[in-house]
Amino acid sequence: MFLSRRYLRCLIMALCMVVCASLSVNAQDSTEKWESFDFATTSLKPSQIQSLPLDDLKFIRGIIFGKHGRVFKDSEIKYFLESKSWYKANPDFSNAMLNDTERRNLDLIRISLYAAGSSVVTAAIALFTNSSFTPSG
Repeated sequence: MFLSRRYLRCLIMALCMVVCASLSVNAQDSTEKWESFDFATTSLKPSQIQSLPLDDLKFIRGIIFGKHGRVFKDSEIKYFLESKSWYKANPDFSNAMLNDTERRNLDLIRISLYAAGSSVVTAAIALFTNSSFTPSG
């Protein structure tokens, strides 16, 4: 009985590792074009992201912050960023490192995440552009 429990635990751990790796590979495939997008000088248009899946929006948000080295607690985003050669973790990251265009892009992504039902945001979203978005209804 003891060996079978131990075997089951190892099997579950291995399965979790495979699932995490699979999620990262899928994210890399679908977000590859966003890694070269210049979020610092180019404003996103709602039409560019409105039909993207929730996971893609999360990873794009991670890319914007990741270009400045933000360290994420979310294991999916953290693993995704750590697999990128351009990512250099910066424990001293602060939002002050973001320029106005990046902040507006992040605001648009936050609103899209909310609309898609993400737990990344709350009902009243504190936006970088000194305003808040409170959905009606």
